[in-house]
Amino acid sequence: MRSLLYSLSVVSMLALSGCVDESPWRITNLTTDPECMGTAQTIGQTSGFLDIAAASRQQANYILQIQESNEILPPKNQNANIMDLQTTQSGTIVVKELIVSYSSTPRIDMKKEAIPVAGIVPVGSSAGSFIESNIISQNAADALLNAISAGNSAELVVTMQFHGVLNSGGDIYSTTATYPIHVENSGVTCAAPDTFGPTGRCGGAGGQDGTRVCCSSDSTCIAAAP
Repeated sequence: MRSLLYSLSVVSMLALSGCVDESPWRITNLTTDPECMGTAQTIGQTSGFLDIAAASRQQANYILQIQESNEILPPKNQNANIMDLQTTQSGTIVVKELIVSYSSTPRIDMKKEAIPVAGIVPVGSSAGSFIESNIISQNAADALLNAISAGNSAELVVTMQFHGVLNSGGDIYSTTATYPIHVENSGVTCAAPDTFGPTGRCGGAGGQDGTRVCCSSDSTCIAAAP
C-alpha cells in the first residue's frame, strides 16, 4: 500500500502551488453501497449505469461512495514520542463541497459545479473514511435528459475533487478521480401529480446501476423491480 506522509508546512506549499495531484488528502476508492448500509465497502467499482428518465421529475441521482484518506503527518512531541495534539487537530480537514465536471460522447454541454457535502477527515484517516454523494447535479441531469432521447444513450465521464478547509485555516483540495457512467433514457414518464416510485437505492427513484424506473402508481412495475 502506498503511504505518503506530509508535514503541515508542505501541505501549505502544495495548496498555494495548486499541486492537487500531490495533495495529502487523497481519494482512494470509488464504489457504491447498494444495500444502503452506511458502511465502507471493500470492493471498488470502476464504472456505472444510469437511466436518466427520472430527471424529468428531478429524481435522477447517482450516489457514489467516495473513500478518502488524510495523510498529513503532524510532528511528534520529542519528549513524549507522541503526536502533538494541537498539530494533529490543525491537520483535520473539514469537507465543504464536491467539485464535479463532466465530459461526454456525444458531446453534451454541462458546466463544472460544486455540490455541497459535509464531513470531517481526521489526520491518519484511511480507506474507512468516506463521503456518499450524488455526483449528477440537477443541471447536468437536465442537460442529459434533453440531449438523450428515449431509447438512446451516451457515455459520461465525471471528474470529481473535494474542497475543504484545514482546522488550522486555509483551503485544501483533494486529489481528483474520474468515474465513467453509461447513460440511457428508458423513456418512462410519470404524469403529474404522480412521481417516480422508490425502486432505487435507499428508497429513491430507480435508474442507478440497473434499478428499474417506475411510476409510483404502477404497482406492477414496482413489484417486479429488483
